Amino acid sequence: MNKPIRNLIAGGVLVASLLATGATASAATSTTSKAETTAQASTPPKADRDAHRAERTAALAEELGLTVDEVTAAEDAARAAVEATYGAPPARPTTKPTTRPEPTAAQQAEHQARHELFRKTFAEKLGITTDELKAAELAVTKAHLADEVADGRITQAEADARLEAMANGTAPGPGGPGGPGHGHPGGADRAA
Repeated sequence: MNKPIRNLIAGGVLVASLLATGATASAATSTTSKAETTAQASTPPKADRDAHRAERTAALAEELGLTVDEVTAAEDAARAAVEATYGAPPARPTTKPTTRPEPTAAQQAEHQARHELFRKTFAEKLGITTDELKAAELAVTKAHLADEVADGRITQAEADARLEAMANGTAPGPGGPGGPGHGHPGGADRAA
């Protein structure tokens, strides 16, 4: 084969491979962008989390027969006690992570200790026992889940599973690891 034809064939192969690689990269970028957009959309904005926290605090106050200010002050004091003992919690991610590494045994132990200190201090500041606090949080969560079932956002089976997880201490919200929020004791960003 003569040199010009070989160069032409090699050039064609090179162009074809570049086009294929570019198309693959473009598709990967498109998929990544869609995944990032979905992750960002699934993370509620701070205003939504704050509104949900305010609703949860008001419901808990009503359940306990206290004012919202009393519950908020107790929650703030409990959060301050945890931070004084263990330092500030990790910063909340701005987007939902696609994968979450498994926590180490030391991280789990610290998380549990933070949770227990928060719950103990919160209950003390409210003038109740931790069992009374857990019962009140469970009642608030039951009412919230009943509303979600009535609105068709979740099924009764999903609500029952969340309540069971909360009752046995495996839920990431009130009554389970993480205390009133998902990320850390006192986070109160989202009730189960």
